[in-house]
Amino acid sequence: MRHKSRIKAPFAIDPDVLLLHLKYYDVTVLRAVSEHRRAMHETDSRGSPHSAWPLGPEALTSRLLSWVETPDGHDIPEFDAAEVDLTDIVRPKAKGFYRTHGPQLPAMDKNPLRRLPERFLEAF
Repeated sequence: MRHKSRIKAPFAIDPDVLLLHLKYYDVTVLRAVSEHRRAMHETDSRGSPHSAWPLGPEALTSRLLSWVETPDGHDIPEFDAAEVDLTDIVRPKAKGFYRTHGPQLPAMDKNPLRRLPERFLEAF
């Protein structure tokens, strides 16, 4: 039996720590990973049917490009952690486990694009 990522201790997300999830950073890698995950979803039932697992490279790449579209002449505001409400992200689950809440794809669909603060740019 597979278990989703979870921990057995309550935790809170530190608003002073910025975690960069680079899953969608490189389109070439994204396409390869999405094809591999789709195959595992189809053969081994890995991943939720409502997640990115069943999506192929074209669908996921198209979704990514829709998240980064900006009208010409519009400046992308810098990310400000104070804009993000973290109070309901971590939730208790069955048997004393805790998980973060919220599917990634719908969150990416509804959240506005933000520019990485200058102080982090040298990391890349």
